[in-house]
Amino acid sequence: MTDRLPAGIVHGQFGGIMTFGELERLINGRTLPLGAENEDGEPVIIEGGRTDGERWFKLTTSQNNGWLRINYIWENGLSEELFEKDRG
Repeated sequence: MTDRLPAGIVHGQFGGIMTFGELERLINGRTLPLGAENEDGEPVIIEGGRTDGERWFKLTTSQNNGWLRINYIWENGLSEELFEKDRG
């Protein structure tokens, strides 16, 4: 990753996870994957892709509690949140 967003910028309009449109505006032509930091100072990696023609973003947050929070945000408005134990 060569590009990084300003600290504390990865959060949604109402304090939750960002929408697809919010992420798209935030990234604004930058190359993915992209490093960021959420409002809690936790590192976030933003990735993007396409499955069956549907675009998505994947946000992986290394939480201070030792867990990874993985959010998929789909262009159609759906989202998914998964958790894994951080092995790093």
